[in-house]
Amino acid sequence: MQTVIVTGATQGIGKGIALALRGEGRRVIAIGRSAIGLERLRQEAGGDGLVVTEAMDIADTDRFQTCLGRWIADFGAIDGLVNAAGVLEPG
Repeated sequence: MQTVIVTGATQGIGKGIALALRGEGRRVIAIGRSAIGLERLRQEAGGDGLVVTEAMDIADTDRFQTCLGRWIADFGAIDGLVNAAGVLEPG
């Protein structure tokens, strides 16, 4: 089974991509800053364990590296990354 990391997965394009990948049978590691948003995503995805969530700010590189090591140990490999995290600054 392929495992894909999706950042910015709590809303918008990131959430849509996470749900689409899950719908195609991939395991999704969904990253976002909102634990509530990630819980909603997990429920919407069906709660079958194929959407793994991690609440964090992707800019925290030390934490991301620690989690990446754990995910590789748990799932064997990371097959893809979709970076949909971003900050909107009107102006």
